[in-house]
Amino acid sequence: MVTYNDVKAAYPDYKLPRGTYGWQPSTRTVNSGPGWQAPPKPPPPRPRLTRGQRLKKLSETLVTRLLAFWNENGRRWLTEFVMMVGLFLQFASRHETGSVYARDWPASAWHSQGRW
Repeated sequence: MVTYNDVKAAYPDYKLPRGTYGWQPSTRTVNSGPGWQAPPKPPPPRPRLTRGQRLKKLSETLVTRLLAFWNENGRRWLTEFVMMVGLFLQFASRHETGSVYARDWPASAWHSQGRW
């Protein structure tokens, strides 16, 4: 004989009929009524957000993502970019003026001034 515990172990989500006395397996009814309770009604759909609410939600999402990017990568990338631009400008200005290390400080000038 199959017991309630056997059914629960094999089928944990199985719902037993409302009653066992008066059960008609061919029609799946109990005392000429429905054998199981009706499933619960689904919740009503949520109302659609207004245009202002959607815009606010979109802006909050955008700000959150931008802050996350800034905290993870943005600062480092900006720092590296500024350093590269600074190096470029430094070498570009030296090239335009003709100022190059080899010509600015020849070894003979250092020796003649007694710095070596």
